[in-house]
This record gives sequence, structure tokens and C-alpha cells, in this order.
Amino acid sequence: MGSAQSHRTKRNQRKNQKECTNSPETTPPQSSPHENWKQPINETKKSFTTTQCVSKTVETKPIVPVQEKPTAQIQEKPKTNPQKEETTKITQEKQKEQINTIQNDFNLYQKDGEIQPEGLAQMIEDLGINDVGSIKALWVAWKLGAKDYKINENGFRKGLESVHVSSLKEFKNCIPEDPLNDNLTGKRLFNYAFECNVEYRQKLMEKEDSILLLHQFFGENNEMVNKFITFLSLDSTKPLNRDEWQNLYDFIKTIHLDFSNYDTTSDSAWPLLFDSFVSSFQN
Repeated sequence: MGSAQSHRTKRNQRKNQKECTNSPETTPPQSSPHENWKQPINETKKSFTTTQCVSKTVETKPIVPVQEKPTAQIQEKPKTNPQKEETTKITQEKQKEQINTIQNDFNLYQKDGEIQPEGLAQMIEDLGINDVGSIKALWVAWKLGAKDYKINENGFRKGLESVHVSSLKEFKNCIPEDPLNDNLTGKRLFNYAFECNVEYRQKLMEKEDSILLLHQFFGENNEMVNKFITFLSLDSTKPLNRDEWQNLYDFIKTIHLDFSNYDTTSDSAWPLLFDSFVSSFQN
């Protein structure tokens, strides 16, 4: 019995020992793989947030985008044209030379900043015109803008430029042999002659001057001119004013000797003096 009991006791011990060996060990529950990588991040985030709230409240400001300054456009230098620059330089030098030549020619005859009547007479003679009372001399004075037989520098310069010259030497070649061959030029000279032969502040031309100029412009054998001179010489006829003189050129050029094309109606544009002239010969 003792042996059996001892044997049974040993067997029970071995059984209990075996059960203990085969029974599963208690292990802590394993977390899922997601929990393994989430946990450190959550802990860090929690720790960071907690630290911010405890230490300092951070003010958030709106982010303003930085505007880049516009880069200045680099302008390319215009390409130079050496030939064009050389031409411009030559032109400028030529213009300067022309200005100096005009200035020098003007200074030859000017006195106190103007070409006086004596200087004008000398200049006309130097231009090869012997008679200062001729139509050619009148053309020179008109072209150079003479007033009261005086020429200023501006008028002198414009006169030369109007015929595309820069010196009196060149201007001499531009003087027409007979300025009256051109009807428009003739009429302008005829009108200009009134300004040259009327005394300062006067409005009427002396009869003697009018007769002299009429012969000079139309000759002494023009029948219409001679008829008008006869009428003008009457004591009852007054000296001519500017309007009458300026109309006289067209009258002599266009009206027939018998006055058949002269308009005697009230709509006529002719001065009243011409009505009296026509009536005196018709009667």
C-alpha cells in the first residue's frame, strides 16, 4: 500500500507537472499593426499640442504672398546706321554753313540791325541792277520783304530761302529778266508798289506816282492805261486809295476798250471810281 500510495503519489505529481507544462502561458494582449505606428504619432502630437497650450498661445497671421518686383525691361540700344549718321552730320554742317553765309551777306549791308535804304540801293547795284527804280529792283525789294525800303534779317533770310538759295551770289541768278511775264507775280508786284509809294500813315497815292507806275507796269502805249491817266489827271478825280489801286490791275487786264464787258449793275464788285471813269468815256 505504501508502495502503491507512494507510486500513486508520484504519478499524480508527474501528471500535475505535465498539465502545468502543457497549459498555455499567459501573455499580454498584442496590439494590431495599425496601433503600433499610430501610437507614437498620436503621443507625439498630443505632447506637442499640450506643450503649445501650456507654454504660449501662438498668434496666427494670414500668409501674404510676396509680390515679386517687376524686372525692368532691358531696352536694346537702337542699331546705329553709320551711313545715315554721316549724312545727317553733313546736312547739319551744310545748314550751319548756309546760315553763316546768309548772316555774312546781311551784315555787308545792314546798319543798326537793318538794311537801310542806302544799303538796299547798294545791294541792288551789286546784284547787277543799274536802275533802282526798275521793276527788277522792285522785285528784289518785294522778295526780301522790304518795308519802307528797309529789310530786317528775318525778311532777308526768308527771301533767300523762298528761292532755295543761301547767298546773294546765288540769289542773283534767280532774278527774272522780266518779272511781269508771270501774271500772278505782276499783280503782286503791282499791289506791293502801292505800299512802297505811299507816305507813312497816308492812305492815298499821289497822282504823279500813280501815273509813273502805270507807265512802268503797262508801258506808255497801252490805250486803256492812257484813258485812265486822262481821267485821273482831272481835278475832280481824287488820288487812288489801296482798294482802287489793287482793282486797277485786273481792270486794265480784262476790260475791253469799249467797256462792253464792264458790269454796271448794282452787284458789280468794281469800286465806284471805275463807274465814274467808264461813264465819262461813254458819254
